Amino acid sequence: VFGDEVKSVSVMEGDSVTLHTGLTELQTDHQILWMFNGERKIIAKIDRDTNKMSIDLPGNNDERFRDRLKLNDTTGDLTITHIKTSDSGDYKMEIIGSRQTKHKTFIVSVIDEVKSVVVMEGHPVTLHIDIQTHDVKWTVNGTDLTDSRVTNSEVNHQTGDLIISNIRRDQTGVYRVEITNRGSITHKSFYITVMDEMKSVVVMEGDPVTLHIDIQSDDVKWTFNGADLTDSRVTNSEVNHQTGDLIISNIRRDQTGEYRVEINNRGSITHKLFYINVMDEMKSVVVMEGDPVTLHIDIQSDDVKWTFNGADLTDSRVTNSEVNHQTGDLIISNIRRDQTGEYRVEINNRGSITHKLFYINVMESSQRSHWEITGPVCLGGLILLIVLIVSGVLYKYYRRGLNKNKDKSEASEQLKPSSNTNGTDT
Repeated sequence: VFGDEVKSVSVMEGDSVTLHTGLTELQTDHQILWMFNGERKIIAKIDRDTNKMSIDLPGNNDERFRDRLKLNDTTGDLTITHIKTSDSGDYKMEIIGSRQTKHKTFIVSVIDEVKSVVVMEGHPVTLHIDIQTHDVKWTVNGTDLTDSRVTNSEVNHQTGDLIISNIRRDQTGVYRVEITNRGSITHKSFYITVMDEMKSVVVMEGDPVTLHIDIQSDDVKWTFNGADLTDSRVTNSEVNHQTGDLIISNIRRDQTGEYRVEINNRGSITHKLFYINVMDEMKSVVVMEGDPVTLHIDIQSDDVKWTFNGADLTDSRVTNSEVNHQTGDLIISNIRRDQTGEYRVEINNRGSITHKLFYINVMESSQRSHWEITGPVCLGGLILLIVLIVSGVLYKYYRRGLNKNKDKSEASEQLKPSSNTNGTDT
């Protein structure tokens, strides 16, 4: 009897896996037995003496592998199709010959679908295993968690969940857990993407915008709202092949959203996140101190969020305001001069997000009285000036007409023949 050879195999749930005997061809005296989880319960068998191959063996009531096992009658390899997480465990193979018996053990780890987790740098994150047990073993990028750089983590001893506080960018990677629950071994896999703090970019509709990654690399992959940029509606964009920056020209309102970039710089993977807010053209509103003003959004919606100079309106100094719950318009009564500033609104209309921007300029009330006094005077003076100019022009043409008539009269007199009253010459 030869010593046990042990081999570890990892496979994704739903895939197929083949456990190789290492033989190119079975000998005539060979008998191969396949067993699961150390039990002597045989799940598959080949007997060259009788030239029989068996999978559904009599007396084997374990139906976990029903219609999912295949045997290669030449090599004895065992294939498990449509593998499940419950198929994780030890598969023992025995090759019995006339002279010797060989053993081989395969430790099969079935990983369920990798769960993708995106978290902002500095935030906490919890990876839930959804099985209450304390018998777990966590690894990150193949390294035992206790020996890794994830020092800001702990395992919940009741649930087995992994808790990472104040996560760093260098903690991006694959997190796997081996869960032992009443003798059954299950595996789960997570991929954590640690993003830079989201950078918010505000741009006016029709303007260009450039998203800078601040790392010179041509190996970048940009996505827009989760879709690859090449497959998205952002057709007016290009990537700078020297810097990796994304350039969008003549941006549209439907290009408001989340832009992510994966940067591969000499094997080091970095992720950055941007949120572009495409605004309508800013509407400027001038109002006198003490007057009311209404900012119209022109879209009937009650799902709106107003901000004043970047602060939520409910937390700002605009206490004399209310939102019309039918139209979403903002109404400010008796406005003050310290309420001059930028008013933004995010409008959610049946899942479609729109943004609008207003700038209110509150004028001093003294300017109102100044205008009330000087306004009519200035207007009257302007009218008088126009009348004088018009009168002067008319008088000029009138004088020119008189001079022309006088000149014509004098010329006519000079052309008349003179008369001789003393008789004719001799």
